[in-house]
This record gives sequence, structure tokens and C-alpha cells, in this order.
Amino acid sequence: MAERLQKYLARAGVASRRHAEELITAGRVMVNNQKVTELGSRVEPGTDLVSVDGELVSLPETSSYYLLYKPAGVVTTLSDPQGRPTVANYVESTGKRLFPVGRLDYDAEGALLFTDDGALAHKLTHPSFQVPRTYLAKVKGVPDRATLEKLRGGVRLEDGMATPLSVDLFEQAERNTWLKIVVAEGRPHLIKRLCAAVGHPVVRLFRPAYAGVGVSGVRPGELRALSATEVRLLQDVAEARTAPPEGELNLPPRRHGRAAPGFEGDDDDEGFEVGDGAPAAAKKAPARSAAAKRPERKPAGKPARKEEGGSRLVRFDRTRPAPQDEEDSDRPRRAEWKKDEGSARPERKEWKPRGEGSERPERKSYAPRGEGAGRPERKSWAPRGEGAGRPERKPYAPRGESAGRPERKSYAPRGEGSERPERKSWAPRGESAGRPERKPYAPRGEGSERPERKSWAPRGESAGRPERKPYAPRGEGEGRPERKPYAPRGEGSERPERKSWAPRGESAGRPERKSYAPRGEGAGRPERKPYTPRGEGAGRPERREWKPRGEGSERPERKPYAPRGEGAGRPERKPYAPRGESAGRPERREWKPRGEGPERPRAPRFGGAAGADRPARRAPRAEGGEGGGKGFTDWNKNKKRGTETSWDSRRPSTAGSRGPRKPPGPRRPR
Repeated sequence: MAERLQKYLARAGVASRRHAEELITAGRVMVNNQKVTELGSRVEPGTDLVSVDGELVSLPETSSYYLLYKPAGVVTTLSDPQGRPTVANYVESTGKRLFPVGRLDYDAEGALLFTDDGALAHKLTHPSFQVPRTYLAKVKGVPDRATLEKLRGGVRLEDGMATPLSVDLFEQAERNTWLKIVVAEGRPHLIKRLCAAVGHPVVRLFRPAYAGVGVSGVRPGELRALSATEVRLLQDVAEARTAPPEGELNLPPRRHGRAAPGFEGDDDDEGFEVGDGAPAAAKKAPARSAAAKRPERKPAGKPARKEEGGSRLVRFDRTRPAPQDEEDSDRPRRAEWKKDEGSARPERKEWKPRGEGSERPERKSYAPRGEGAGRPERKSWAPRGEGAGRPERKPYAPRGESAGRPERKSYAPRGEGSERPERKSWAPRGESAGRPERKPYAPRGEGSERPERKSWAPRGESAGRPERKPYAPRGEGEGRPERKPYAPRGEGSERPERKSWAPRGESAGRPERKSYAPRGEGAGRPERKPYTPRGEGAGRPERREWKPRGEGSERPERKPYAPRGEGAGRPERKPYAPRGESAGRPERREWKPRGEGPERPRAPRFGGAAGADRPARRAPRAEGGEGGGKGFTDWNKNKKRGTETSWDSRRPSTAGSRGPRKPPGPRRPR
């Protein structure tokens, strides 16, 4: 199975993942005799040949697992530029490249695992796997119940909220207290910062076990290999298949001296006590006579002084001044110390009790978690995976062209010369401000301007909403025809090219849009006709049913599309030409109402008398009209009073609008 190149180098023991990435980018790594400089490259173990600086790199056949009792005064790193003692000196004897699982502070001591199994080390250290870590912390003073509850509830630190899994009192001394603290993450100096945040700084820090593997019976500075049972326990705890066993916890041995075991100044390990508190060297050395006693050997370096709670000052090469007589000493007493005038340290606040009349409020009372309590229960831890409710974390992928994640955008300040505009300044709402006032809230109802929401109504015959049409696929036997296949536009295609966009205006070929005018009596646009439903009782007929086109259908087939041109049956469209004097199209005549003016006379009325509107037609000569020739005959004027003569189309007429009539005769049979 292929894996990332930097992970392969870390598993092979060449370097850590970060250092392996530097080797790759520097061009010192080759895969199958090809130089690789791109992060995220993958190799297949057992198939690809990987070399660093010309030396072939291969994975170890079996992984190694060790436990070290890290003493105080040793740095958890494989190399230290300051020349301090490191944990690498304890694992040199194995002849393997082992790296520590997690870290312990310089002045902390306890269980520290070493392995070359990168996958297991990642699961044991990453906070997403929630592997518990147990610490015994010796703090100053005696924390009360409220302080412990504050620690259990979580403390907000500068890098976020930190919540231990459990906090309990382990053992109480005269002036100090041992606390048992269990956490599930490995932030730098987490235990020290938690205790300092509640006013009880850490004096000594000890880790008795890690993931169920403890240092019981192991001397400080001693390294031992883990058994197969302990390795399986680590894997089960990392996979959350089991919880680490809670064994018996013991306090660390007393420390005497400055140097760490195995380094200068403590070659015989005389500076530590185990078991009942007697020095280990004293237990091993046989009893000697008074004459055979050797003179005491002075340790190398500065003299080590025993100090309650550890050698904090001596470890960092700081020694307190020798005590002086009160009469000869010019140094003021601690109670007489005062802050200098130019000092940057503020004055100490005076102690004040808590209460109603005090500026300091009362501490919150402790309340357990549960249903009846105001505090909810803690969520139970659940592993990630398919059967768990928490999804797996997405694998890390670097950014770049070959990776699926794009590069981050570079930061650019806002301003005139930048692509990012300035932020809009805040402006209050009001008449004088550019932002209008918010509309006041008004409920819905009869007396309100906002109408009520329409109530939901189901679809059906009895409901006012019609049923949805059933879905029918497209095809020959279905009522819906097939979709037309897509065809691109162009010269060789049946679809013509789209017309290019042209702006509107006088200089452009497209006229300006008409301005909007509202509808109404005073406006030039009439009101819209009210909506009326279709049906028998309504004035609108029903819509015609859709029918497909074809031979057996009443609707004929559509005429096939044919482009316009010389070789096509359709003539070309006439080019658009605007109206005007210079154009071949005359301007449109302006509409003017008919009236008295000479431009548009009134329309002649049928049967009107001769007058100003139009000249009178000549009356027929047979009726004795004034004029001769063809004209209009007004029968109402010519008929006599008292007679009931009606107009008959069969009566002969010598003249009229329709010409002379035929003489009457017998009717033809129909």
C-alpha cells in the first residue's frame, strides 16, 4: 500500500517527519534513481527503492518498544544545541534509531516511551485519540474544594480551553499537596499552567505511567524493553478497545543532588532513593569497618544542596546567597522589601475577604452533574470510525498544484492600490444618514397592513388546489415527445449564430427602450383586465387539449427549419433601418385626434346633410333633386305623410347608389 514519502522515511528511522520534509525539498532523496523534491509524493514499500544521500533506506522488519524512567534535568529531544543532557544518551546502547512518544518537561520525571513504530506513536500522542495521561503534581499550598472543582470544570488558557479528565487529592504534606491529574492531550506545560491558573504552582511533576505501562520497580535513568503483552495493551488503548488499567500509584523517589543519573556528578547513582527512602547506593554497598572507610569523594562541578521539593534553584545554576548576621547585614528583610520607584512591577493588591460588603464576590458553590442538577452530564468519549457516531478525520493533504488543495491566497492590505476595497464605515440610521430607518414591526391581521399568511391546503378534488400531474417519461408510446438533440450553432450547423449584442441609442442600431408609465385613467396605459377562470360559466373558453403533431393527429407537422439565403426557399430578412430624413424609411406620423382643425377632419357620417364636413351628394333626377347624376337618396324626406310605403329592393329605380334596377318579373324557383 502506497504511503507518503516523509512518513516512509520516518518509519525507516532516517529522521522525523518534519526533518524528512526538509530532506525532500533539499533534493537529497531519490526514488527509483529519480530525484524527488515535491512533498506529498507516495512510494510503495517493498517495491520502490528509496535512498538518502546515496544510501539505500529500508523499513525495519520488526518494531521496537522501550520504556525509560526519565529523570529530572534531562531534555526530551535527540539533540540539544545548548549541550544539555538528552534522552538520546539513554537509548544509544540499543543500536536503533528510536524516538520518544510525546514529551516530558526538563524538570519533570516519569514514564517515557520509545519506539520506531510511527503509526502507534501517532495514535498515542494525537489528541483526537484521547489517550489518557496520568500525572502526580506536587503543588504549593492546600487547594480547597472550590479550586478542585474549578480544575475539573476546565480552565481557559492562552491557547484555548483545557479540561482535565479527573482531578483528585493524592497525598497532603505539611505545606504542599500531591494532586492526581488525568488529561487526554499533550500541550506544552499543560499541568503547570493549569495549576498556576488556580493559584497553586507546581513544585514537582511526576508521570507514573503512560497508557497503562508504568515505571513501578524501575530506577531513574533505566531503560527496559516492553513485553509482548505491554505492546498489545498499548495498541488496544490507542484503538480505544480497552481502557488503561488503574494500577497502584507510588510517589517518586527523593532526589539529592543536581546531576541526572548516568551523567557527570552522579556516576554511582548516589543521588536518589528508592523504596523506603534510603539511598540506593547505600543498599548495594557492603558494610565496612571504621579503619577501612575511605574519605568522602567530592562530586564534580558545583556542590549540590538538598532542598525540599527538588533542586529547582540548583538545577538552573542559581544559588541563594549565604545567610548573614542581622547586625552585619545591609540586606533588608523580606517584610521590609519595597518596590523601586522605576520598577515595572505593579504593587501587590491588598487581601480582602469575600462577601456582600466586599469588592470580591463569593465563590460559586459546587454543584454535581446530572439530571436534577443545573450542570449537564459530560459527553462520553466515543472513538472515530464506521460503527461510531463520530466520522473519521480527513487525511492531511499538502497544498500545491499536484495536490487537491489549492494554495492559500497571499495577504493583501486594503486601500487604493490594492485589489481589496476598503471596508465600509459604519453609519447610523436616520434622515441625515445615508441609511434609512428600519421598518417598525407590525403583526399580521385585519387591522394591520400586513395580510395574514395563506393557510396550507392539501391537493385534491375537494380542495382548492388541483392535483399534480403524474410524471410520464418521454418516448414514442408516451404522451410527452422526446427532447430534441443538442446541436451547436455555427456555419455547418442547422442552428444559426446568435445575434451579437448592441447597445441602445441614437448612434446604435437599436432604439431606446420606452420609459415606464403606470397604468390608470390619467396614464397612457389602460388597466389590466381582471383575471377570470376558464369554463362554461366564465367568459373565457377552456384551453384546447394538447395533441401531438403527425399524420393521425389533427395538428399538422411543423415545417422544417430552413435558413434564409439564396439557396434556401426563404428570402433574407430586410436589414433594419432607422426612420429619419437620411434613412429610406419616413418618420412615423404623430397621432392626433380628429376635430375642428384642418389637419385631421372629422370622419363623414352616414346620411349627414351637406355642410362643412363634406359636400352633399347630388339627389337623383327622378325625385326632383337639385343636382343631377348619381347620388344618395334620402327616403325619409321623399316619402309622403299618411302612406305606409316601405322600401323594396325589387322596385324599379331610375338612379341610385347601386345603379338602375332590373324590371320586375317572375321569380325564379329556388
